[in-house]
Amino acid sequence: MLIAVLIAIISLGLSLTMYFGILPIQGSSSNEVGENSINRIMYASRDTDYTPALDYEKVPDCEINIIVEEGESVYISFSGQWAMTADGFGLAGAQIAIDNTAIDSSRRQEDGIVTSIFTHVIELSTQHVATGLSAGPHIISIEAIGLGTNAVIRDMNLFVYTYS
Repeated sequence: MLIAVLIAIISLGLSLTMYFGILPIQGSSSNEVGENSINRIMYASRDTDYTPALDYEKVPDCEINIIVEEGESVYISFSGQWAMTADGFGLAGAQIAIDNTAIDSSRRQEDGIVTSIFTHVIELSTQHVATGLSAGPHIISIEAIGLGTNAVIRDMNLFVYTYS
């Protein structure tokens, strides 16, 4: 019991450290060196199951149109669940695309063997910070790939914010 509590406390501490170390923190009005201000926050979700293809393709209803101002950067985060409902091997992956160009460093793939008739669910998530985008409109989308018996990606959330 004590070990479980210690692991939970350490996990929480590491999560908070990663959260505050990765995401820019909204700065005060003085805009001191090292502080960032969040300018716009956008969100899209897809609640219906999506059956991915054997090659990466855009997930319908999982994109955001943004306008980037001069000097802004963009933080992008995606999460979803990959579910397989039959015995066998499966693979699912997701990647972020900006203006229909895949960001290779955002590619995440999970595979597994399901040996049960019960649904096997794996969290599928990725993130990317885009700096140096040209000012103007851009399309942020999610592309997915999948292989397996009755494999679907569900409960997808795409979160984007611009900051300077």
